[in-house]
Amino acid sequence: AIFPKEYKFRRDFLADIWIAQGYVEGPQEASMCFDALANRSFFQKASPQSVKYYVIHDLMHDTAQLVSKGECFFIKHASDLDKVPSNVRHLSIFTNGNVQCSELKSICNKKKLRTLICDESFSSAEDFEPVINCWFKELLKIRVLKFRVGKVRKLPESMGNSKHLRYFCLLGPSNFGTLPSTVC
Repeated sequence: AIFPKEYKFRRDFLADIWIAQGYVEGPQEASMCFDALANRSFFQKASPQSVKYYVIHDLMHDTAQLVSKGECFFIKHASDLDKVPSNVRHLSIFTNGNVQCSELKSICNKKKLRTLICDESFSSAEDFEPVINCWFKELLKIRVLKFRVGKVRKLPESMGNSKHLRYFCLLGPSNFGTLPSTVC
């Protein structure tokens, strides 16, 4: 429910999220669950020749959105930032560049957030680095965090606040060589 319709995802990415959230215990159980859902047409291959990518069936996507209303939300437009439920637990951002870095700070007040996936690319590291710092300082219950690095030169020391972080993915080439010293 946190992905837009026709979003192509890899099987292992979804399995990693399930493990990070504690829905399954390990890769083997995640694989069995994924196979069971795929056999029931919940997931389907993105294209007949696609081996790695899947999509969720449209009807299942609509059902998932309906069932998880309030807990799962995805942002398509900058105006959706005002519509994010206060008790949201799983959030993704897919606006194709229609959101400003400064607007993303509003996510920091969603204290129950467990999943944050930001598929945006920001050209200014000076604008995005404070947002990342805010996420690590304020979203203390986050378990899954995925975002595009862009031109970020350094991850903040506040990353060490994320005691529950189980899945951390940086998209794109990174301009830094090490993680902050607070991460162990």
